Amino acid sequence: MKKIWYLFSVIFFTASLVACGGDENDSGNSETPPPNQTQEPGKIPGLGEYPGEIQGTPFALPDGVYLNGSITGASMAYDPASSKKEMRQEEEVQKIIFNFVFSEDVVVGSGFDVILAIPLVNSNSTESEVIFPARLVMKAKSSDYQNGILLKETKVKIPAGASYTVALIMYCGNLHRSGSSVTSFYELGVILDSPLIKDLTDRLVDKKINYEEHTKSEENQYWTQYERLADMVWDLTDRGIALSEENKTWIANLPLSTQ
Repeated sequence: MKKIWYLFSVIFFTASLVACGGDENDSGNSETPPPNQTQEPGKIPGLGEYPGEIQGTPFALPDGVYLNGSITGASMAYDPASSKKEMRQEEEVQKIIFNFVFSEDVVVGSGFDVILAIPLVNSNSTESEVIFPARLVMKAKSSDYQNGILLKETKVKIPAGASYTVALIMYCGNLHRSGSSVTSFYELGVILDSPLIKDLTDRLVDKKINYEEHTKSEENQYWTQYERLADMVWDLTDRGIALSEENKTWIANLPLSTQ
């Protein structure tokens, strides 16, 4: 497994607002637009505060790879002293300290608002690769918490017969809900069929935005990109704002992926 440097300190202000209602013009409008047809920003079912179920293709793990417990929020720090490689919660309200010193378990994806600890086990006699695709939505079991959206494909390889915890970093699909925490639980969701989100992820497919693509010296670059991309997602899911030409140009000028 390729060793990856991880960031050691990150300031994060957790969104803890109570869910609020959508625009009054949306009240009573619970229709779900058919897949791959015109869709208005701010009216993606299940995202933002727009009603309806999240629409897409169910996500499934590869044969022989199973969940080894519950998917939980991971507003925590990895404890390298633990022989069981458990994660412990930091006792800070306004800040999350990342101290991931992994030998097997990994942090992958992009974003920050939704961080999930996904416990997996590979029951196969050979190494298995798990691919988390772009537009994957991990669904919060409680409507108090944000659903996570992945903007670019990421993957991990799990050794034969191994138990393996993946920390999956994602963007938030519901601006006015609480960020992930140790009290939040998630389920394997769907690969979103929203044409608006697909347009965004198609523009990012070859861009260097994933956490695992950045070295520690590129910390500032990662967080600058995260902040702007998070705003683009919230424009589409919550604010009812289409992807601007300025943002399209900014994406086009992002560094190309090295993986």
